[in-house]
Amino acid sequence: MKIADLHCDTITALDPKEWRNGAGQISWQKLKDAGYGLQCVAVFQPYDRGNLYANFLSYAHSLDESVCQNSDLVAKVTTVEEIEQTVKAGKVALLLTIEEGGTMEGDLDKLRSLYDHGVRMMTLTWNFANELGYPNLDYRSYHADRLASLTHTDERGLTPLGIETVKEMNRLGMVVDVSHLSDGGFWDVVRHSDAPFVASHSNARSVCEVARNLTDPMLKALADRGGVTGLNLCPDFLRRGEGDLLEYSLNHVKHILDVAGEDVLALGTDYDGIRPLPPLTGCETTPYLAEYLSRYLPARVVDKMMWSNALRVLTEVVG
Repeated sequence: MKIADLHCDTITALDPKEWRNGAGQISWQKLKDAGYGLQCVAVFQPYDRGNLYANFLSYAHSLDESVCQNSDLVAKVTTVEEIEQTVKAGKVALLLTIEEGGTMEGDLDKLRSLYDHGVRMMTLTWNFANELGYPNLDYRSYHADRLASLTHTDERGLTPLGIETVKEMNRLGMVVDVSHLSDGGFWDVVRHSDAPFVASHSNARSVCEVARNLTDPMLKALADRGGVTGLNLCPDFLRRGEGDLLEYSLNHVKHILDVAGEDVLALGTDYDGIRPLPPLTGCETTPYLAEYLSRYLPARVVDKMMWSNALRVLTEVVG
């Protein structure tokens, strides 16, 4: 079984020296050994980290260097054809993404430059308001009152520039990612995106009532538009309190299946951005997750979730 993961924070969470064989939740060697075909690697940067565009260029350069140094394991890709060629060669395809639309610094020319540097997916917000829109979970309130912020939703939608950005991403062939985005922003994407979009790392709000997850109407709308949501393995987004992570992962998958169908399921682990809890401690445990789900779901459904649904969206949007 091939595995495609729509989101991780590895390249901004770990030193480049650790990317090949480090102790993080993801390394290039672990991905290959676990049977991954595609790993989306996000440039994640909180909105208060300074010059976001310049930071992005530095991270992108480091990724390019690492790919050159580890060409026996990984290849940077920008098209589905390159993904397929990389997998056929026995390597892992790395697709560059961005987690924080503020990286374009309110400038559509910089958005186009991000595309030229290989970015093929971008979350419109992280946990700060930016030039494009508003998040649900606000970083500042999260630290002041974690419980309240986990359930707080924001009905404010995209800004005029946010709407223009969605349309330009459609034109370029860059996937719009609504994870972290406000409820109002989600529905603006539904209204204004002509292409399928994704929630790269979000679960079902009906199963775990946190604002980072999607409501049932959102899941249905995502499915209607041909998009996917990637199962996020962050414990806070799988269950409130304690509980077996595998069981709760299955609960989310089954609920999404019931509400929106098998074509909307994907994987978005959020590894190297979440605290590891057994038995889901890193990419090496993903085959175990797939095997567990296969005990309760048809193999076809698990195969779609782990690979083909994500590739279908990338084929339609990125080409």
